[in-house]
Amino acid sequence: MTPYHLLIPLDGSSFSHHVLNHIRRFFDPQQYRVTLLRVAEPQETVHVSPPRVSGAYHWIGSSYDTVYSAQSTHPVYVDQLEHNLEATLQQELRPALQLLESDGFIVSTIVRFGDPAEEIIRVVATTSADLVAMATHGRTGLPRLVMGSVAEHVLHSLSIPVMLIRPVNQPTAVLEAADERSGALVAH
Repeated sequence: MTPYHLLIPLDGSSFSHHVLNHIRRFFDPQQYRVTLLRVAEPQETVHVSPPRVSGAYHWIGSSYDTVYSAQSTHPVYVDQLEHNLEATLQQELRPALQLLESDGFIVSTIVRFGDPAEEIIRVVATTSADLVAMATHGRTGLPRLVMGSVAEHVLHSLSIPVMLIRPVNQPTAVLEAADERSGALVAH
């Protein structure tokens, strides 16, 4: 039997990692494989000035061949920035990967750049995930209106079940409600 595919978006905060305890508690590693997803802000090209001469001989003259060389900036390209950041984010996912692997899950990781909700939806489509499990802040009212809700956007855009975990200060969480219309599970 092919294991179900579980997608877990993590945003780098300890808050988002609360979902891992629920996955470890409620899901059988023999029946589920896991993909950890980290979405980061898209990078922009940065221009940096070339290094300048410093020290005792600075007054003697410029170390640049032309005035243009001294005044120009050198771009650090988006793909360079994203490549470096991707390596860093993969390292940040490593403890979660190792934790789930120690429980027997088969785990893979993906790093993407863009809008978190849109990237989660894209990854679901490209990986054929069967379930998304993620933490939610549970904001209501004006904060939710102003800041938006990644979880809400994902929930309303997917046709697969979405498990939303809202961490509380209690050590254990209990599944509280299931929205039959959307297939969402909400834990408190």
